[in-house]
Amino acid sequence: MEEELIRLRKFMLKQVFIFLLILAFTIALTPLIFKIVSSGIEAYSFGVIDTINLYFSISFTLSLVIFIPVFIINFLNYVSDALYEHERKIISRYKYFFVLFLIFGFIIGFYASYFSFKIGTAISDILGVKLLQSGKELFFLRIYMGLALGFCFEVFPAMRLLISLNVIKKGDVLKNTKYLIVFFYIISALVSPGDWLFGTLIIFTTLLVVYFLTIYL
Repeated sequence: MEEELIRLRKFMLKQVFIFLLILAFTIALTPLIFKIVSSGIEAYSFGVIDTINLYFSISFTLSLVIFIPVFIINFLNYVSDALYEHERKIISRYKYFFVLFLIFGFIIGFYASYFSFKIGTAISDILGVKLLQSGKELFFLRIYMGLALGFCFEVFPAMRLLISLNVIKKGDVLKNTKYLIVFFYIISALVSPGDWLFGTLIIFTTLLVVYFLTIYL
């Protein structure tokens, strides 16, 4: 028991060290990254304080985007020692999909939220309502939606892994589809930023698409 606790402590310290390395790397690249990810919001002005906050927000957010799948891979490697050989092979087949799907979902969420915001802005202009007050709010909205869709896409490799390991069964999941749809909508409404309807619809639609692809592919 004591040996396992020591092993766990070493594992967690290693993950903290990895995160700090990733954070240092993203901070060094933040000026270049800012130019790339801030495309489409040039019309909005940023003050000095807002720019500094955005730089640190970009660094920390991208560090999380990179670190989370790395942590998942390391965690799966950590627990694989207690698994059977065929279970290890299954995990090794799926673990790198966590990286690809998180990054892919983040990119889609970041840019899809911008286009949906433009549509929402056009509608709000007709109604005489202003959606956001500053470029900072728009930028954080895009970052938030990127993370949200990144985690939505993680549903696919997570469910496929659990099904392959026989932790859950497709038949049992299908029987509860109607309840899951309601659950997805509640989650989408809770995690979407503010009262932004398009955000809720984007997250909800993504969860549904990923869920049905997971079940029927």
